[in-house]
Amino acid sequence: MNMVITNIMDLVKKASCLKGLLEGLAIDKEEKEGKIMYKIMELLDDMCEEIDENRREVEEIWNVIDELDEDLKMIEDDVYNDGFYVKCPNCEVELFIKYTDLGEKELEDGAVACSNCGFEIRLDDSVMFNECDNKDCNCEDDSCNCSK
Repeated sequence: MNMVITNIMDLVKKASCLKGLLEGLAIDKEEKEGKIMYKIMELLDDMCEEIDENRREVEEIWNVIDELDEDLKMIEDDVYNDGFYVKCPNCEVELFIKYTDLGEKELEDGAVACSNCGFEIRLDDSVMFNECDNKDCNCEDDSCNCSK
């Protein structure tokens, strides 16, 4: 963003320099050439002002985007640092699934492979739960309440 600000400031300086040169030439504003040159200078001034206003608005937008990005990261951390348990319908082993471990394929398919028997477990409310109560659990989750 600093480079953009520098470039805009360079434009403003160049326009100011041209305006100074034009005024230094003492060209009559009433002559045809003078009218055109002063109108061009007026246009350059207007363009510089508009560009600078756009820059300020873009800076504000980026600030909002940065804030939203930080908020989203906090929400992602809250949601994805956790996981859930599933019970394999085939071998009845309870597994802890971390949200961060789910790959694109699992998310698209809505299923995971059982690490015990390889059975494809559909991720729906019938197999998902929040606490492990299997006494023979092998979930390797630090927050698991079972007796490992």
